[in-house]
Amino acid sequence: MSEPSVKHSSQGAFFLWHGLTISKALKLFSMRPPIDFSRWYKLALMPGTALFSSVFAGIESLRFGSRIRATEVKDAPVFVLGFWRSGTTMLHNLLASDPGLCYPNYYQCLYPHHFLSTESWLAPPTARFLPDTRPMDNLPVGWDMPQEDEIALCVLSLASCYLQVVFHDHVDKYQRFHNMADCTDAERKAWMDSLDYLIRKLTYKYQKRVVLKSPSHTFKIPYLLKLYPNAKFVYIYRNPYAVFKSAAHLRRTMYAENGMCNPEYGDIDERVFELYELCYRDYERDKAMIPEGNLAEVRFEDFEQDPLSHLEQIYREIGLGGFAALREKIAPQMAELKRYKKNRFKPDPERMERVYKRLREAFDRYGYPSPMDETEIVAA
Repeated sequence: MSEPSVKHSSQGAFFLWHGLTISKALKLFSMRPPIDFSRWYKLALMPGTALFSSVFAGIESLRFGSRIRATEVKDAPVFVLGFWRSGTTMLHNLLASDPGLCYPNYYQCLYPHHFLSTESWLAPPTARFLPDTRPMDNLPVGWDMPQEDEIALCVLSLASCYLQVVFHDHVDKYQRFHNMADCTDAERKAWMDSLDYLIRKLTYKYQKRVVLKSPSHTFKIPYLLKLYPNAKFVYIYRNPYAVFKSAAHLRRTMYAENGMCNPEYGDIDERVFELYELCYRDYERDKAMIPEGNLAEVRFEDFEQDPLSHLEQIYREIGLGGFAALREKIAPQMAELKRYKKNRFKPDPERMERVYKRLREAFDRYGYPSPMDETEIVAA
């Protein structure tokens, strides 16, 4: 079915693998990702980017390594949770406006090995090569914009579910990294060490509490609590059908933009079903582990109607100070948020019924009716 109002554009010359060092690039290629000539221009940059990252990773380790390791994370991080396309980006962007918080930006997530040494002089001249908006929607792109830290964890460790953007339908290469139940001890340690390193590094740079957003963290509450027992969590949920349609579109876009070949999509609907069900079960089971007063939950449809009121409630529920400063910072943004154009998906009754039957438990748990009577579903 044609969906002419659904956004898909190029993310430009950069892709996720340009942040790898030589050793990590060699490790990735040893895993034999599918490659073809269609992505030659991005692949051609990898030897140079890998050499650059390796050199400056060494320089950064010499300059800052001991100071990063000695940095104490006094204020436990805030983690924004929720399935992909549930509103996590909107929520994270608003929280990141709090002058009392810091966040990893796009440059720091793509180049986590050396951003302390290179961001100040390399980000400005390379910003011209970034697209105006993200490839899957209409949100703006910039080196300084908040970004998913899972990108940095993938670049640092390769123990990440984001390997899916290069391995596509070869789920044996990445599926275990969602909740890490089937990972080796070494893989879990690599991921956790990378997260600890990134948070210490951001804390060293900004001397503020860190707020992070990666939907993949929704699967990993036990590991996040092991690292940060007093971490704060904000979980955002949304109509499962709107999420499903948008998540399938996201996966197609990310495969096309960050893969090394023409995408092998496989059965994307089935993959999104499996992932949503796993995420839902893991979160609903593991949220009981979060100490009382450290978790807030918010419904996206309510949040987008009145972000300020819901943010105030979130701050109160998780005991986060500084809301007055946040309100002053983001109040002028409210009008622009209302003008934001979401992707619009035309109705597909057969698909609606299939999603409702498959995800019925989530529809009921979160209080959403069947989508079959909808004439149009809007999904950002």
